[in-house]
Amino acid sequence: MPDKLHELVQNLSGGEMRYFRQFAARSHKSSEKNYLHLFDEMVRLLKYDETILVDRLKKKGVNTQFLAADKNYLYRQIMKSLLIFYSEARSGLQAKSLIGQIEILYHKGLYEHCSKLMRQCKKLAQEKEQFGLLVDLLHWQRKIEGIHYSLEQAENLFNEIEQALDKLNNYNAYNRLYYRIMLFRKQYNKIRTPEDLQHLNTIMQHPLLVSETCAKSKTATIRYYEIYANYYHLLQNKDLEYKANTQICALLDDDYLQNSPFDYLAYFSRTLSLQQYVEPDKFEKTLEIIKNLPSLLKSPTTGFYAMAFTYTARIEMNRAIKSKQFDSALALIEPQEKQLVKYNNFISDEFKMTACYHFAYIYLVHGNLAKALHYINNIINNFEETTRPDVYVYARIMQILLHYELKNYRILPYLVRSVTELLQSRKNLFEPEKLVLKFFQKIHTVSNEKEHIQEINNLKKYFTDKISKNSLEYKILDYFDFIAWLNSKINNTSFYQAMLTQPS
Repeated sequence: MPDKLHELVQNLSGGEMRYFRQFAARSHKSSEKNYLHLFDEMVRLLKYDETILVDRLKKKGVNTQFLAADKNYLYRQIMKSLLIFYSEARSGLQAKSLIGQIEILYHKGLYEHCSKLMRQCKKLAQEKEQFGLLVDLLHWQRKIEGIHYSLEQAENLFNEIEQALDKLNNYNAYNRLYYRIMLFRKQYNKIRTPEDLQHLNTIMQHPLLVSETCAKSKTATIRYYEIYANYYHLLQNKDLEYKANTQICALLDDDYLQNSPFDYLAYFSRTLSLQQYVEPDKFEKTLEIIKNLPSLLKSPTTGFYAMAFTYTARIEMNRAIKSKQFDSALALIEPQEKQLVKYNNFISDEFKMTACYHFAYIYLVHGNLAKALHYINNIINNFEETTRPDVYVYARIMQILLHYELKNYRILPYLVRSVTELLQSRKNLFEPEKLVLKFFQKIHTVSNEKEHIQEINNLKKYFTDKISKNSLEYKILDYFDFIAWLNSKINNTSFYQAMLTQPS
């Protein structure tokens, strides 16, 4: 289990670390420098190991008898320093700091001081659409100034509160719709059945999704377009998904980057992933912009560097695979692996799982079956199915294919039965997956070469016939090009060569 203090320390930027040391120097007596020693050793430990930590601290003469308490204290001190560090740079923290000052001044009876801060803070909250904070501020305004109000002034104040609450509730309603469609996307990723489509359309029939004019703030408008971007993703309409994402990006500015850097990165990365299809001539320029985003932040964290890597790495790898630049894709693996190790504590299991699947696929295309199986086994043994159900299932199918290629025929029936049971339990055993599994169940028992090729031809014909009908169910080929693989068997060529000659 990761150590919370270690995670926090390793996530600090250089500027944050320098500020904490200054903060600690001001806050602690010389006899309390043990906390700085603990901090320094936490910085040095790239991977948390308490035995090593204790040993290093003892060499510095630090008493480690109460290490757990010392770590908790250091964690709290770091958080205090971060609150001060960001109180000027982040508008949300700045407003909360001002509210704290207003409360202190109010209890001291310094009401004119309160009113001055109130106006400053209220303007900030309105500009940044921080409606929850604005409601709190308006209630403080009522307490501080309300006793002097006329009836008209009081009514105006209560109207302001209602308006702020209305915008907050409007944004909350869009958030609810957004999370419904995000959960739908995580579960299905792509629409596979008419029932899925009907369920999706039920979500999209909500009155708030009739027009962007229903959104009462910029933040709600962003959610509106996010919902439509996810809707078009599920329908695989790249043009409209790209358009929705570009409309989001048009609403963002440098202030948004500084205050919500991870959201900013996510929006532009989604746009980039679609740009390679819709406006490919702009792709390289946008890619470089995203890679350089950490340099535009006043104090980028390690976590932000890690996130910038994960987004750009996934997009670059997807582009290389989709454009059949398999040599370029192979060249990407080693540097991406190094970054995965470097940012291991800050990268989601979802990305690690997807990266392993890509690496396995590329090695399979290049004929390195052992390497491919290594990454597939990593997915199956080290990640939960729920992390990315779609990738997990196709990793299990690729595992069967790899054992078939390696002529490990005796294990195939067990693997096929296991995957079949998994898909049946999830009620996701669609016709194409079912036939692929039946193919592997049967093919290794066919001793006659002519019958062997006939089984392969039958499966290929099945796929090509169905693809021509463009059925929703046949998204299996988005994860693995079975037609190219079957062609490699029919024509006795490498999978690599079959992929290059396969029509896009």
